[in-house]
Amino acid sequence: MIRIDKTVTIRRPAHEVFAFVADLTNGPLWQDDLKSAVRVGDQPLGIGTVHEFTRVIAGRTFTSKSTFVEYEEGIHVRFVIDDRPASGWASYTVTEKSPGITELRSQLELSLSGPMRVLQPIMRRSILRGNEREFAALKELLEAMNN
Repeated sequence: MIRIDKTVTIRRPAHEVFAFVADLTNGPLWQDDLKSAVRVGDQPLGIGTVHEFTRVIAGRTFTSKSTFVEYEEGIHVRFVIDDRPASGWASYTVTEKSPGITELRSQLELSLSGPMRVLQPIMRRSILRGNEREFAALKELLEAMNN
């Protein structure tokens, strides 16, 4: 099992940070391994929203889908990932610490199954290394908006 819990402080209003990260199609703008993210359908973001992803991790290409299972506009989104060989969940939660200063918490719990299970330690290390770069990129991207 891979478990990641990351928090970053961003100098932007909470509603803006949430709107950006909850729209998972923005992921390729700040996540190195995420090559594409497409929303399935045209409904507004909310419970039941589905996204399809293509990632390259440790030199291997993975495709997956996620479905929003919790959604509180402007505050929290949780989505499940249920495509073999990977399954689990991820979430983003924002908390406004002071006007224009937001704490973003990202959580991930992921398991690999079958023969892919042997890659779990490699994926965990890869995700942890990537998180530092990616959240720095996200912070820089969001703080540069409208400045």
